[in-house]
Amino acid sequence: LPAGTTIGGNTVPSYSGPTASRVPYVSTTSPLVFVDSPIRSTATLIGIGRVTFHPGKAGEYKRLAKLCLEIVKTRDTGTLQYDLFINAGETECVFIERYKDSQSAMEHWNNIGPELMQQVLATGTFAGEILGNASPELRANMTEGPVRLFTPLQSL
Repeated sequence: LPAGTTIGGNTVPSYSGPTASRVPYVSTTSPLVFVDSPIRSTATLIGIGRVTFHPGKAGEYKRLAKLCLEIVKTRDTGTLQYDLFINAGETECVFIERYKDSQSAMEHWNNIGPELMQQVLATGTFAGEILGNASPELRANMTEGPVRLFTPLQSL
């Protein structure tokens, strides 16, 4: 149905994005119909992680996190989000990262480099997830370490 069509008193919403697919539009007063809706990028990856600091290491982590952020700002080309959140007691940090695609995630990790990453990992116990459709190359690079991969099941 074209956007703006009225069915049972409800107007079909519009979408003017670059790509669209057919998805159901449900109304309580009319039968199920299909309308255009955006397709989310399958290349974008989200990283979610948590670190529990070793005693006395929160300050060192914050110092190293500033270095990492500077690298993200000056060298990464496909990092879309890089946010860190610390609890009130400064014993844990949660971080959210978002990458344009698998290549961008690998670029980020290469820019951080193994030496700085080892210093960061020495500050606490880490766990994390990458959410999305990782490339075979990225999957191969994730065989060791505290990060697990989750692929899409469904999305709005």
